[in-house]
Amino acid sequence: MKLLKHESRHLVSFAQVLGRATTHQVPFTKYQVPICVLRCEFDNHCMWIVVAIALLALLLNVPLGAWRARVPKFSAKWFAAVHLSVPFIWAMRMASGISLRAIPLFIALAVAGQILGARLFPPRE
Repeated sequence: MKLLKHESRHLVSFAQVLGRATTHQVPFTKYQVPICVLRCEFDNHCMWIVVAIALLALLLNVPLGAWRARVPKFSAKWFAAVHLSVPFIWAMRMASGISLRAIPLFIALAVAGQILGARLFPPRE
């Protein structure tokens, strides 16, 4: 894998991720991961990915929140409406290499989407 000069600061080796790197510079290997896996260093690239996933979490949960408001509480459909977006958010987070530190933001916006969907589209009585 050939790295451009400006790309090298965004990648670290798995040895560094595992904390086994020494104080000297670890040479790049074919096993490279984004630095976002180490810690959420919200540089421009990582920050925009986190913002995009967070907004998708919000938008995915608006219709699910509207559906959740229309079904009986704690039924199977209610649990499906609450948890249906979780695999999609997880897959986006894993595919982009965002660290675990961004999960509270994703959860907060998913809950906000559920509440927003229930308030924007109240059940008909």
